[in-house]
Amino acid sequence: MTTGVEQDMISNPQDRRSCPKKWNLEKKYKVVENSYLFSFLLSLQAFVQYDCYSLGCILDTLKEYIKDKKLYDPNNPAIVLCTQVLENIFGMKAFHTSQLVPALMKSLLPADDDASK
Repeated sequence: MTTGVEQDMISNPQDRRSCPKKWNLEKKYKVVENSYLFSFLLSLQAFVQYDCYSLGCILDTLKEYIKDKKLYDPNNPAIVLCTQVLENIFGMKAFHTSQLVPALMKSLLPADDDASK
C-alpha cells in the first residue's frame, strides 16, 4: 500500500501533482557528466545511457528508487530520508517532495544548449 504522497509521485505523468506545472516533464536534459546523478543513473541496469533524458524519465527513476528503498519518513510521507547516494546527489540528508525537482535541476542542463546554429 502506498501513501497519498507516494502515489502522487509515482502515478502516471498526466497526474503528477508532485511536479508543478512550471516543469515540463517532456523537456529533454543532459545530465552533468561526472555528477553523482550521472553515476547513479548509469549504475541502474534498467537505465540506458543516452545523450539526453526527459525530466519525467529521470523523476520516475528516482521515485522508484525512493519507493523501493522505503525512504519516505513514516511520520511525514512528504519527507524523503536520503541514503548516502541521494545525499550525494542532492546535498541534503532529507528533503520535502516539493524540493525534488529544484534540487535535481542542479545536475541537469537543457539539451538544446548544445544545439548547432
